[in-house]
Amino acid sequence: MKIAYLILAHDDPKQLLKLINRLSLQDDWRIYIHLDQKSDIRKFKNIQSHPNVIMTTTRHLIFWGGWSMVNAMKELINATDDSFDRYIFMSGLDYPIQSNEEIDQFFEAHSNEEFIKTVQLSGNKIKYFSNRTSYPWMFDNINSLKKIINHIFAKLPFPLQSSYLKFNGNKYIIYGGTNFIAFTKEMFQYFSQQINGGQLGLALDKRLKKTFAPDEIYFNTLAHYSNLDHKLVAKGKLNTPGLVNVRNLHFFKYDDKYIKIWDNSDSDLKEIKKAKSNGNLFIRKVRSNISNELIDMFDENSL
Repeated sequence: MKIAYLILAHDDPKQLLKLINRLSLQDDWRIYIHLDQKSDIRKFKNIQSHPNVIMTTTRHLIFWGGWSMVNAMKELINATDDSFDRYIFMSGLDYPIQSNEEIDQFFEAHSNEEFIKTVQLSGNKIKYFSNRTSYPWMFDNINSLKKIINHIFAKLPFPLQSSYLKFNGNKYIIYGGTNFIAFTKEMFQYFSQQINGGQLGLALDKRLKKTFAPDEIYFNTLAHYSNLDHKLVAKGKLNTPGLVNVRNLHFFKYDDKYIKIWDNSDSDLKEIKKAKSNGNLFIRKVRSNISNELIDMFDENSL
């Protein structure tokens, strides 16, 4: 199966190179990378010259929680084409926990499914969800003052805007999830059309530019209004707060408020083995200075 890996990267070139080398063992997999403009490109020279890697020609300054992440995801879609069977968004700190052959077999067996779990945000009675689109996120490229302003708006006791998308005289529900999604060629073609002048894509551009973490909303909402929405996994069944509840094929968890970095401790190995047996294909996050022994286990398929 031909797979395009669309990778959002910003640091740890050693870890990113390990990921690339692992994915490149499969002849018909191709790797596309957007590197944060803040990152020193000289540290990624081995990646730039890798024969199985295409870097996006345009690099965006990426800021947590802002619209810049959507721009980077659009660059990755525009860097590839519709010659692949499957497209997978990943970060440079992700890693396969199944073998390449098992990943290939999984997507062969689920060739028509869109792994884009979503939850309704607009009008949701649970404020955790409805607030995502009711309160503006005013600044993307933030400094200390802008960060304070963003949080002031987020804590107001009343919403400043409708949680819905108003489009062509109608009110549309906005959906959220995680940005690490895996989709078919048909969904890729639809995404490509919408981000390059499609009416719904343009409407979402305008509506979500001042929304917190729009990368977890933009493509999820587009997918719901495609003619492929019946192929979405778990469509309309998710309504439990927390990003871990809309995981697709990536296993991750939080240590306090940050995503955990995994190592080869006994407790981590136990959780990862369970995640693997439950059918997860990838894990995040791993780092070169913490997760080396764990990654060796993944590559040897010894877990």
